[in-house]
Parts: sequence; structure tokens; C-alpha cells
Amino acid sequence: RGRRTRQRYLLQQLAFLVQSHYRDPHARIDAVDLACALGAVRRLEGRLWKKSSQFPKFQERQVWVDDLQLKYSMRTGDPKTIDLAQIDRIAIHSEDRREFALCTRNGRSYTFRADTKESFEMWTTGLQQFMGMARA
Repeated sequence: RGRRTRQRYLLQQLAFLVQSHYRDPHARIDAVDLACALGAVRRLEGRLWKKSSQFPKFQERQVWVDDLQLKYSMRTGDPKTIDLAQIDRIAIHSEDRREFALCTRNGRSYTFRADTKESFEMWTTGLQQFMGMARA
């Protein structure tokens, strides 16, 4: 299911870009749009800081996307999972502090902080792409 869904999503994105270009031939297709359409995000993994649900502090987590699910864990123990199809939106809390939250359809929110601006952009853009694939 995953490969077929991904292919359908990528074709839809590419078709959208082509249609947009024909509506306005002078429109520029930027690198981010092209990367999204061509499925440039193949693997999304790294270190993020997750805000504790009980205390107002951030804790280091290893985070990765596998089979359209966001998984995160401490150095030891089983990973916890968030189904990307259940994510309603990504809320940017603070670009200066590089914080964003994944808001689920049932009202739960998971807040993360990235180490660098590049990491912040990689995670927010990449997660949006994977969320689109999960919904397709």
C-alpha cells in the first residue's frame, strides 16, 4: 500500500505543478516545490527535543519516520508512535526558538524543538510531505 500511495501522491503533486505552470508560463517552479513533487524526502530522521506533557521542559529524542508513522524514543526502550494520517496540522510555535507542534485530530499536541534552523525547516517540510502521503 505504501509504495502505491506514494506514487499516486507524487503524480498528483507533479500534475499540480505542471497545471500551475501552464496557467502562468512565467511562473517560477522553485526548488522546494520541485523537491516535493519529485519526492526528495526519502528518509527523515535525527534528533529533536520533545516537550514533556507533564513538565515544561524539553527532552532529547531520536525521531524518524517509518511506514508513514513518526516514531520517537530515548536512547533505550521501545519507540512511541504517532500515525501521520492522524495529524491535523503542523503549528509553528516559534521560528526563533525552532519549535513546532503536531496537532492530532483527537486534540492532542506534540511539541518539538530542533537544534538548528536547517533542521527545523527539514522537519517541518518533510513532515508535511509525509502527511500528504499518509492522507492520499
